[in-house]
Amino acid sequence: MVKIVSFGWTLTAVFFLVSLAFIYANVGVMVNLDGTTASISDYSLHRDTFFYVMVGGFLAINIVLRGLGLLLQRVPVTNMKQKTFFNSELFKTRLVAWTISFSGVVNIALILSLIIIGFANYAVNPQSTSIGWFSYLGFGLIALWLVGLVLILLGRRAT
Repeated sequence: MVKIVSFGWTLTAVFFLVSLAFIYANVGVMVNLDGTTASISDYSLHRDTFFYVMVGGFLAINIVLRGLGLLLQRVPVTNMKQKTFFNSELFKTRLVAWTISFSGVVNIALILSLIIIGFANYAVNPQSTSIGWFSYLGFGLIALWLVGLVLILLGRRAT
């Protein structure tokens, strides 16, 4: 299960980098982050600054979450006399898979944010009114994954 989730994370990471490169190539000199099509607003960044901030945020989030997943993967399962769900290999595997998949879900939320910013700042024909609901998709996915974590923590040994 962890290998499949890791492959999905790899796909989201590659798609994020491709999306960022495409957005970077197609925006003007200034990138507006507030969703307006004005040339300069209070929330605008130079396109190079925007690129480096997005890459830095992407790296920071993924290093922390993947590092946590790798750390959890190396923690040994204790051999206690009383075996519970929380010191089982199943719990460890589910938690590692959730951590890695959560970094993939955060990548998807970042991709959706890039799409919104890209459409609002597209140099040829800016459009920002028809895709505002994309931002809710990212938050919804993150909330769903957090509910999944609660279900894992409340779950019992299932076969």
